[in-house]
Amino acid sequence: MNASLPSPAPIGSSRRTTRRPARCSRPSTSLCRSDVRSCLPASRGAARRSPPGGSRIRLQLTDHFHEFNVKSDSRARDVCYEFDAVSWYRKSQLAKDHDGEEVPKDEFLQPGPLGKAFGWRGAPPKLPSVVLIDEIDKAPRDFPNDLLLELDQMRFTIQEIDKAVICPADIRPIIVITSNAERRLPDPFLRRCVIHRIELDLSVSKRILTARLKEFDVPNTALIEAAAAFWVDLGPKQLARKPTIDEFWRWLALATQHGGKPAAAIAAALKIPGEATRALPFIDTLFSSPADLKVATGGA
Repeated sequence: MNASLPSPAPIGSSRRTTRRPARCSRPSTSLCRSDVRSCLPASRGAARRSPPGGSRIRLQLTDHFHEFNVKSDSRARDVCYEFDAVSWYRKSQLAKDHDGEEVPKDEFLQPGPLGKAFGWRGAPPKLPSVVLIDEIDKAPRDFPNDLLLELDQMRFTIQEIDKAVICPADIRPIIVITSNAERRLPDPFLRRCVIHRIELDLSVSKRILTARLKEFDVPNTALIEAAAAFWVDLGPKQLARKPTIDEFWRWLALATQHGGKPAAAIAAALKIPGEATRALPFIDTLFSSPADLKVATGGA
């Protein structure tokens, strides 16, 4: 990577002004910057691991940010480009019925996030981009290994027209890949990444709850502290399923807004788990079974 690259853009704020900032939880800015800077000289992707519901990354990069949301049927090629084979075939059949000319495939090709970041059709971006491949563990098993060439050499081939897309060295993108750690990723893939795990400790949990609950006008500091401690303390307990931090803050917003109890009473019940905790509004919706609720609140 060229050493004269500009400093990474700020991480942690919403990239669209129409979205409310409280809709995202923010990992430490210093950690994010450290991850990004460590990727620059090594030309590696940054793989971020967090528990499900633990973190959502938002970057303020406008045209230089490209996102790919992984699905269960995603292919590695989709990150690079898309080819509308159905439309091309239909037009080809119509052309055969008329003049018989072959329909070029170029007009049915669209760049994916990596295609835009590498420079589509000889038009590279003016600045390095950031590409987010979100929740890679949702993808089929071969998906990470099918990206090895793209991550390692920053190039790919458009098979339909046999054309290589090669990213210029001075605009190599930063590729951020998130995972919920629901399954192990292949070692050859991980070797090409700088790995950072987001640990949802007490401090991070407080910041997440504070950011989320601002949207619902729940500024009570005592409630945030008691709620964060209660959620973190669920970790070592023998639960069939621990609620994610995402589920927890949604329940907390519901309980404070529509539960009919003051924030101070909810904070007191969460601070010392017991019968009062089991009586909190809608708390049964937070756990997958009555047994989990009993364990979480100190029941026998």
